[in-house]
Amino acid sequence: MLTPVKERLQDMRPQCVWVTGASGFIGGWIWRRLVAEGCDAWGIGRRQVDGPNYRSISLGGTDESLASLGDRHRLPPPDVIVHAAARSSPWGSRHEFQRDNVRATEQVISFAEEAPATRVIFISSSSVLYRAGHQWELSEETPLAERPLNHYAATKQVCEQRVATLGDRGVILRPRAVFGPGDTVLLPRILEAARAGRLPWIRATEPVIGDLVYVENLVDVVLRSVDDANIHGLFHVTNQEPVDVREFLSAVFDELGIALPKRQVARRTAMMAAAGLELFHKLLRPRIEPPITRFGVHVFAYSKTFAPEKQLTTFGPPRVSLAEGRERTVRYFRELANNVS
Repeated sequence: MLTPVKERLQDMRPQCVWVTGASGFIGGWIWRRLVAEGCDAWGIGRRQVDGPNYRSISLGGTDESLASLGDRHRLPPPDVIVHAAARSSPWGSRHEFQRDNVRATEQVISFAEEAPATRVIFISSSSVLYRAGHQWELSEETPLAERPLNHYAATKQVCEQRVATLGDRGVILRPRAVFGPGDTVLLPRILEAARAGRLPWIRATEPVIGDLVYVENLVDVVLRSVDDANIHGLFHVTNQEPVDVREFLSAVFDELGIALPKRQVARRTAMMAAAGLELFHKLLRPRIEPPITRFGVHVFAYSKTFAPEKQLTTFGPPRVSLAEGRERTVRYFRELANNVS
């Protein structure tokens, strides 16, 4: 039986929701959850996905407006657009990130400007704040980084500024290090490097502490934002359980039977090696991601924690603990490995 609060929120649920990036990790979770809860949710993504309420549309790769794309693909008009589409790789050209992130977001914003009843929930990234160095208790008031670490963070900054022009019709969510079943970005890269023996620990005099968020907790926040039109503005989204990054990954490696990294390298050495590899790949292998990037080193070298007050006040505590999320994720990757073998 539904709780009174959940009953009230489902009564408030918009008639139609579009989810961009529905062929990806986060967007797919959001779209499937909305459909499972009986919402008229339509998935939009670059890749082909089986399902009656899905349309294969590349938002950044066309000059055709989102309104005309929606008409051509017979999409009902949305009350809310959850914009999760993005190039979320640490590697790629400026043009690719501009096309897939900024251009795609411009499509969504232009649509919302012409349809003033439409709200937009934008999935951004906490990387818009990252600077070289430890950062503690980052809040929604923390200024954006003056020099973003990569094209991904830079284009996410631009996208946030465009979504902010919608005022009370815009929600910006900045999740930190999303992981869970279906992850194609965060853990797979780390697991692949660890299995190949290419993952060193960054030598540090103190633990590197970081916030993460389990994907279902992020989806809970998105659905609450979909249901409640009074929610607007900027929110950080974490599990509110900062952890020692090395200890967390060591537990994952152990549970998956992956040997722990034995090598340790100095932060400066790792950064120089990553910079050299990036230059080599940019000049000679631009379509292939380097085995390590400066952004990847940054993740292991510097602590990043986030103040939880605004998230707690608006959305309440996360439903799934970090330990439970890790267990579910390990189970997923173990089953994936068994199916491949």
